[in-house]
Amino acid sequence: MQKMFLCVALLASLIGPATAVRAQTADDDAFSVTIRLQNATSGLVDYYLLDPGTGGLEYYATMPPGGVVEQLSAEGIVWVFGANQREIARYSTTGTPDQIFTIAPQTAPAGAVALVQPPEPTGIPDGDIPQSLNGPAHADGFSWNYARYVDDVRSFGLTASLSLSVAETDQSRFSATCSRGSGGRIAAEIAADLGAIAPFSDVAIDFVARGASQTVPARSFVPESSEGFAGFRLDTGADDRLWQVFSAMTELRYGPRGAAALRLDLAGIGGSLAAFLGDCRRFAAEAANPALAMTIPPACGPQGVKRSFPGAPVTVEFVNATGEFRNLTWVDAQGTFVQIVGLNDGEATVVRTSTGHVWEFTDGPGNCIEAYRPAATETRLTISRKSPGFGPE
Repeated sequence: MQKMFLCVALLASLIGPATAVRAQTADDDAFSVTIRLQNATSGLVDYYLLDPGTGGLEYYATMPPGGVVEQLSAEGIVWVFGANQREIARYSTTGTPDQIFTIAPQTAPAGAVALVQPPEPTGIPDGDIPQSLNGPAHADGFSWNYARYVDDVRSFGLTASLSLSVAETDQSRFSATCSRGSGGRIAAEIAADLGAIAPFSDVAIDFVARGASQTVPARSFVPESSEGFAGFRLDTGADDRLWQVFSAMTELRYGPRGAAALRLDLAGIGGSLAAFLGDCRRFAAEAANPALAMTIPPACGPQGVKRSFPGAPVTVEFVNATGEFRNLTWVDAQGTFVQIVGLNDGEATVVRTSTGHVWEFTDGPGNCIEAYRPAATETRLTISRKSPGFGPE
């Protein structure tokens, strides 16, 4: 809470009383400037908020090497960038709505300012799985962490995750994932004491901080095991305003309207959040672009996140050699699952399909085992992947 008050106090001193009052509303004009910060160094870069009265620095976030963060700011606010407790550069926010600042090594120019041009999302190769990114630990041992991995259990393909957790333990207060299988949609869970709220109830959650707020539809849940936490589940897109609120603050409060608010510490989220949202935006771009999507191997995922596109006609014989039952499910142009036929082990069927069509092979209860898109020269496919173990069929 101290950091959030400091941020607001600095805003008030820099931009005047009228703007400081507006900063407390949901439609905040005070935070009207977006700075894209680019770390062009080969190491981690910390950035700080400068107190104009004392000249002191308040830690804000850490950026990974090559990382990009979109930071909300206001005219006159000064950001200081450093590595290993040494200053690299500093930047005073101008009145231009969208700006860019590159943090370069000390031997290079300190940076340049220009209008922000949103980057074109590009596909992430399946083999491009970077190291995880761990933020600085808070006093209670929790830290913001980012990771990218291949989800082989649910076959959602390349997946990105963001969490507030204690390293090497099962303790967590917030977790979010997006994947190729989800089309970039973000599924997030945030811890809370449900009190009188029944599990699996629809609720509206208010996220509130000085200068920004957002209400998000959610659903209450209870943990499936003793290692999990109870709280609320959210379904959002990477460009939803909620994530702007997350990136603008070091702390916010959240909870159902009318209930006691809970505190979420956002200190150190910057680099992890930027990496996570970047992945989610790329996954969404792939799902929205048929030409790009058809170059990506399809993965299992919820209904609606992938779809079939026009392509060259092809006839394929599907042969079930799994030793298990399989349903053949076709995904139509709207992303709806259409069950075509069931195959016992050893059975086969011939279908007329297209090189743009997506198929899912599911077990008896409907769990997706793998997804498939025919090649132009493929006339026979032997289905051989066994279930990873969803339980008895």
